[in-house]
Amino acid sequence: IHGESDHYSPGIFPLVGTDGTPNALLNYADALIEWQRDYEAGVKAITGQTEPVPLFLVQMHGWVGDSSTNKSVIPMNQLAGHVRAPGKVVLVAPQYPVEFKYQDSIHLSTAAGRRLGEYFAKAYASVIMAGKPWEPVRPIRIQRQANILNVTFVMPVAQATCTSSAARTR
Repeated sequence: IHGESDHYSPGIFPLVGTDGTPNALLNYADALIEWQRDYEAGVKAITGQTEPVPLFLVQMHGWVGDSSTNKSVIPMNQLAGHVRAPGKVVLVAPQYPVEFKYQDSIHLSTAAGRRLGEYFAKAYASVIMAGKPWEPVRPIRIQRQANILNVTFVMPVAQATCTSSAARTR
């Protein structure tokens, strides 16, 4: 679970990869994928296990509460890591619908922590125990026609898709 106050400032990337390759990490998604790969290699070297070691994460919301930089690029990079490394970087759920303690949008309430724990359990059961992919609720297609926005979502329940439309007037 990534802390909302731990978002990075633009300009931190590119970074050197852990293998010493210059500019190997161009963004946070690259870093997540490398982190998972390094973690898996380390765990397998220590334990001798052959099973994959996925990285499970919850997508932080985009607002970070700092008036000078009130949004973060990390949520989109977390999604990109999930999409680019399926089954390796596993996005469990988005964090924006859960309740935050003190309304500070940084610290989760006890109920929110419990809810996210349930999502982690569902994703873990699907990926590790059942050997099936996990997809969080997320948009997979967004189309705009005049003042109508059509959004198609993928949902974890039986990996169904749902399309929602909304009209906006100016």
